[in-house]
Amino acid sequence: MAGSANTVKKVSLELGGNAPCIVFDDADIDVAVKGSLAAKFRNSGQTCVCANRILVQEGIYEKFAKAFIQAVQSLKVGNGLEESTSQGPLINEAAVQKVEKFINDATSKVIQTRPKGVHFPFQTGRVLRKKKRSRLIPGPRLCWLICTQDRPP
Repeated sequence: MAGSANTVKKVSLELGGNAPCIVFDDADIDVAVKGSLAAKFRNSGQTCVCANRILVQEGIYEKFAKAFIQAVQSLKVGNGLEESTSQGPLINEAAVQKVEKFINDATSKVIQTRPKGVHFPFQTGRVLRKKKRSRLIPGPRLCWLICTQDRPP
């Protein structure tokens, strides 16, 4: 980047991502759930463009949370080579440990949690079934946030 500062050059920067999904009160629940599910669980959540937060306006929160949790529970976790599997293994043991740290961090701060996570070992890798969260989690790693303002904080 420094080398291109004095002249016009094409530069491509990988800056990572932490973009949230934002769901407003006037959203179509089915569309919002489908979009949020794709944004979070693409490639088992292992791409830089996967959403790490879902910001939901207060008026639609309960309906959205219920529908989103049902959609997550319908995902089949297992061997990525099986056609019926929608969530395959995490890339390596370090990724599993990283997700476990996120869950432990969130669990220590969360107001309300959903069913506990479990491991599913199989020949092609390890899978961590994600916990479902609701309400505000003060930690920066995993959160649901109910927005009571016109704009998220």
